[in-house]
Order: sequence, then C-alpha cells, then structure tokens
Amino acid sequence: MSTASPLTFAVLDVGGTSIKIGAVRGADAVVAGSIPALATADRTTVVEQLSRAAQQSIRCATELSGNIVSGLGISFPGPFDLFGGRPLLTAPGKFHAIHGADLRAELRAVTDLPIEFARDSEAVGVGEARHGAGAGHRRVLTVALGTGFGACLTVGGQPVGDVGTHRIESLFELLTPDGRVDDVLSASGLARTLGVDTDDLGGLLTDPAQQPSVREGLNEYGHRLGSFLATLGALDADIIVISGGLGGSFGLFAEATARHLDVPIVASRLGARAALLGTAHLAFPDTA
Repeated sequence: MSTASPLTFAVLDVGGTSIKIGAVRGADAVVAGSIPALATADRTTVVEQLSRAAQQSIRCATELSGNIVSGLGISFPGPFDLFGGRPLLTAPGKFHAIHGADLRAELRAVTDLPIEFARDSEAVGVGEARHGAGAGHRRVLTVALGTGFGACLTVGGQPVGDVGTHRIESLFELLTPDGRVDDVLSASGLARTLGVDTDDLGGLLTDPAQQPSVREGLNEYGHRLGSFLATLGALDADIIVISGGLGGSFGLFAEATARHLDVPIVASRLGARAALLGTAHLAFPDTA
C-alpha cells in the first residue's frame, strides 16, 4: 500500500527588516535566503519586493518538489486580516504604505497559486511546538526576540489567542518597570541596554572576548526578560522557547532569565525554519 507524497509549499516569512524565502515539504523546510523587506518604502516598492520574494520562493519550492507546488504561504507581522490578506499595521513606518492592501490581488501578477497567510509570531510558535524545541510538550510559549517582541502560546500545536486577561498577540504593548515590552525586550532594547547601535549588536554578541560591561548588560537584559515572563505566570506553559534574532544568543543571558521562572526555558532548535514550517501549517491546515 503506497503512501501519498507530502505536498510542497512556497513560503515567505515577512519581517520588518528582511523577507526570508523558502519552501516546505512535509516536515522539511528549506531556507533559500532572504532579501531586505524595504518596509518603510512606498507602496509600489514594497509590493515589488514582496513579488520578487514570492517568485524566488516558488522557484525554491519547484526545485524541492520536482515541479509541483501546492500553494504560497506568507507570514506577516500583525495586526493582519488573514481572510482578506490585508496588512493592518497603523503606526507610521514599517509597512504603513500597504495598510489595507489586498496582497492576494497584488501577487496575482506573479502567480496563480493559492495564496494564504499567517501571523508571524504564530508561525514561529507553531513551527517550534510541532517540530522544534517544544515538540512533545502540550503547552508551549514561544517568545520571538527580534526587531520587536512577539509571542505565541500553543496548546497541542495550535495557537491560543487569549489567556485570562492577556491577549497573546498584544503582549508587546504591555508596560514593564523599564518601559514598554516592545522597546525593552526586543533586539533594539538589548542594544540600548548595552549602549550600542542595533546594527552593531550581532558582532558584539559573537565576540568571545566580551567586556565586563557587556556581560553586565546581558545579565540585566536576562533579568528583565525573566521578570516579565514571571509576571505572566509564563502563561502556564510547560516549556518556553526563545526564538527570533536573539534566539541563537540566548545562552548569553539564559541563566539570568531562568532564575525568575519555574518552567524550563530553552533556545529555538529550528531558527528560521520554524516560521516556514509554521506558516505552511497555518496557511494550509488541511494539507500541510
């Protein structure tokens, strides 16, 4: 008795800084690369960049599948109208130029594949819960520390919108003693804590000969993160997964973070592949 081959999807993970391009086939995800998001540009430029990324991801999926691609899945920062395929970010700046744009219609110029969407933080969370560091746990809280602060709570591999009075998608708006979560616990927040530009953060975190002031700053950042998660009761998660741009550097502040928590907290296993896998699951739940 033969088993049907898994379907293949072209996938984009759209962030405020870059668009990650790849493909998903079953439980396998291929990251083909990334291009700048140009998120603060005018509408025409943003749409052209999304179209360029879509074409590249479809080529990647075509090579992975042997020429049969079942759809294009796109994860996008929230708020986002998943049914209408429309970004709803209202703050001036990133993707403001395409507020309310019908992205399905815009991308019809480059593909006639089915196009479906997912929220970026949920995509990462579902990917980690199903295939990554959260696999085998029922309640998984995935925290994405990158351009901003994102979070996703999954139960049985499915995202949960609310826990008590907390809307998971809106945790970034909460206030901590040091300021707004998105400002304090993002990569830019860590850069400010260390007194450097965000663009210089990567090199600093990979420097094996870190100065005492850097170690102190990382320790402070870890305490802030752990303290905030503790105020949430870690949302009754069985495990917390740290992902995003700082996921690979979590070991530098893991001890300080964990001191505030009574639940295991670990780094992402999948890196960029988590969002691709999660996007395919959320965009095409009946087939991915």
